[in-house]
Amino acid sequence: MSRPKACQTRQGVSLTTDRTLEEPCEATSLTHGFGAERRGQPLRLGSSCLLQDLRARGVTEIDLIVTDGHDGLLAAVASLFPVTLRQRCLVHKQRNVMNAIAHRERKEVATELAGIWKQERKEDALLNLAAFKAKYRQRYPEAVRSLMEDEEHLLTFYAFPQVMHRYIRTTNAIESFFSNVRGRTDQIDAFTTEASCLTIVWAVMQDIRLPRIPVG
Repeated sequence: MSRPKACQTRQGVSLTTDRTLEEPCEATSLTHGFGAERRGQPLRLGSSCLLQDLRARGVTEIDLIVTDGHDGLLAAVASLFPVTLRQRCLVHKQRNVMNAIAHRERKEVATELAGIWKQERKEDALLNLAAFKAKYRQRYPEAVRSLMEDEEHLLTFYAFPQVMHRYIRTTNAIESFFSNVRGRTDQIDAFTTEASCLTIVWAVMQDIRLPRIPVG
């Protein structure tokens, strides 16, 4: 069964990922992404391995990487694709912020928070971000601290055409992808070999149709 070569274009490739692929290679399990085991032991795959593989297959440039805040993944990106733009997943970010908000106020605060990245212009998003921090800094300092973590990567998506924004500001695409694969692998108690696992996973992947991101 052949596998596609890495996309090699003048613009590079885009990659959306999350902590499913972690550091180091020998300490991370495909179970996190696919629910796969080999004779009761998790199969291994790390984010550094993934990015090194892209390098080995000829990828020299990536337009954008969308991640959560996992340190191992961020270190791998910085080492192997240091000039690549990075977007922090806003679904993960909002979830982390809301964990520090009282339940009685979560609906109101969540609407305000989501309103930041729904602005059409980055300048307006920055104004809303500053207003949010000023409003809740004293009442919910932990929420504001969480919001400010990796703040410089919250609004990277504004560097791209507006028609792309809703697709590139979260890791929803990869999480939906993994969910589809898990739906198949969860039906199997254990894989006898790594090859048998990869064969099933690859077959399922071939049938998944991700939405095409418009570019203009």
